[in-house]
Amino acid sequence: MQSQNDNVYLFRRRARKGGKSSRTKARRAGAGKRKKERKKEVVNLKAKKWFSALLAAAVMCSLIPAAVSAEESKSPEGWVSGGGYGSISQNTDGTYTFKGDDELNSDNSHCGPYTKAEAGSFAEGDIEDSVHVFIDPAAMEVGEKFAVTVSLNDISGEYKTELAVNFWKGNHNSVEAAAGMAPGFSGDLKEAGVYTLNYRFYDDNGSVYARFAIELNGKTVAEANAVDMKVKTAECSGRGYVWFCDISVEGGLRVGMPGIPSPAPQVQKAPVLLPADWVTGDGYGSKEVKSDNETVLTGDPALNSDISHSGPYVNAKGGLLADGTVVDEVNVYLDPAQMEIGEKFALTSSLNNKESVYLTELLANFWKGYNDSIEVAVGLDPAFSAEITEAGLYTLRYTYIPGETMVFGVFSIWKDGEEIASTSNILMPGASVEAALGRRAVWFSDISVEGGLTVYSVAAADYSRVDEALSKIPADLGLYTDETVKALEAAMDAVVRGKNVLEQDTVDGYAEAIEKAAAALTYKGADYSRVDEAIAKAEALDRDSYTDFSAVDAAIKAVIRGKNITEQAEVDAMAKAIEDAVAALEKADGTSSALDPSDPSGDASSGTSSGSDSGEDVPTTGEAGNPAPWVLLMVLAGSGAAGTALYVRKRRAQ
Repeated sequence: MQSQNDNVYLFRRRARKGGKSSRTKARRAGAGKRKKERKKEVVNLKAKKWFSALLAAAVMCSLIPAAVSAEESKSPEGWVSGGGYGSISQNTDGTYTFKGDDELNSDNSHCGPYTKAEAGSFAEGDIEDSVHVFIDPAAMEVGEKFAVTVSLNDISGEYKTELAVNFWKGNHNSVEAAAGMAPGFSGDLKEAGVYTLNYRFYDDNGSVYARFAIELNGKTVAEANAVDMKVKTAECSGRGYVWFCDISVEGGLRVGMPGIPSPAPQVQKAPVLLPADWVTGDGYGSKEVKSDNETVLTGDPALNSDISHSGPYVNAKGGLLADGTVVDEVNVYLDPAQMEIGEKFALTSSLNNKESVYLTELLANFWKGYNDSIEVAVGLDPAFSAEITEAGLYTLRYTYIPGETMVFGVFSIWKDGEEIASTSNILMPGASVEAALGRRAVWFSDISVEGGLTVYSVAAADYSRVDEALSKIPADLGLYTDETVKALEAAMDAVVRGKNVLEQDTVDGYAEAIEKAAAALTYKGADYSRVDEAIAKAEALDRDSYTDFSAVDAAIKAVIRGKNITEQAEVDAMAKAIEDAVAALEKADGTSSALDPSDPSGDASSGTSSGSDSGEDVPTTGEAGNPAPWVLLMVLAGSGAAGTALYVRKRRAQ
């Protein structure tokens, strides 16, 4: 396809064949056509601009509902709110806050958010649903309440029946629970936590029955079994809705399983637990201090005041949750090969409440199993298991992370700076952020390991001597011989970071090697080439031609060999002394100058300078010449330029 410009070009080419008159007409016709086309293009361009503007506006308008949908999508999938059915807002820990409405909705109730998503049917088997709700009895006022209901539909999809469970803060510092369809059921929730409300509907001889259970940290704390729903299975198609109602809890209900908030709290540095920090005696074991960094802890065979086989403990240096994530580390040397089957110990960390009273704990058990390894289990995380198969220094780390509602606990095992096992983020029982203060104590118990447990205050080796040795290395190694510099660089390259305290001797060896190589650094020798050149020139002279050669001899005799590169100035001074002595020589015939130090040739002349050895006359720079030829050349150049300009004007006039 040809463009407008292509058409214009073809039209002009054809017009040239018709002569001058045809060219003129064609030019005018082409000009008129182009003018119309440009006008048309302007109109089209304006139309395109208006169309683009309208299209952009339409696009923006289409984005408005999308923006609203994006806002609504912050609700958990399938849950509906608004229009008298409460509200839902998202939290940074992955949960959602459900709130009710003060006024009655279209169902003539104080219903909150509801969902019909993932509804099961009896054709597929038992119908099960669960909802996670954060409940903190201490944070609720007496009389505050909420209810959770699950309904069943008939075969036409309409409402058939429901199982409602009511929760309210009673007068006994707990949240009570009751279910209308199960008169014998009652719940008494005393501690803060994320409770899982489990519903299960099943068929029993043609009738629908239900089980409702409340779980906390994987344990059932209340349940109602064999609840007769008073309907036949054949009359029900499946689950209808799950909904909250009568939510009067201040601030709403946190629904969903929480995670670590984003951004996560700042992590505090683990305190160093020194030998002196471990408390023993009175049934709490004993300790043998080996050094400022090493102590051996043992347990007691008799029960202590806690009615347990507890060992040494530390109740100082505990971090506060208000300052961020709290960390404690205990460094223990473990060797599976040295333990007998059945030998064991446990390590526990606990949290205090705001009144500095014990709140909760996280316990890890260690024992020698039948697989030539030390097995590890953590009670609050049944899915966790670990095996220690090789000897080494292990760091047992407890981490407490303050969430938006609850405190998370994590137990992990580290070796040589790498994590080898870790629990999940455990919701610490009863440890709401409102109640928990910080770490209470860390203690050993049930220590039956022969010879006790060797514990170190610091797991990492001390590299301070290495760092000090490195800091003393000269900045400019170019002053030293290649051989000694290479030896130093080899000692520096041999340093391996990340060694543990059991390898301190190796780390100290790095420092010693660097110190030794640095002390052996040898300066490069000074440059005597100028001295040697000055001596060679002096010795090339005929001493019998001069009145007194003793000053030159003295300057040469004063040369001291073996200076290093830092003494280069002294060596240069020796060379200059020889040069000056030679320059001061007087010839026996009475001339004043013997040798110019800057002249590479031997004897100097009597003081007059010649242009060249050939005797040719060389004009001086300032010699005046005849100006006549230059003046004539300038006149001829000017005339030529004027003639050229006149010729150009005449051609233009024609």
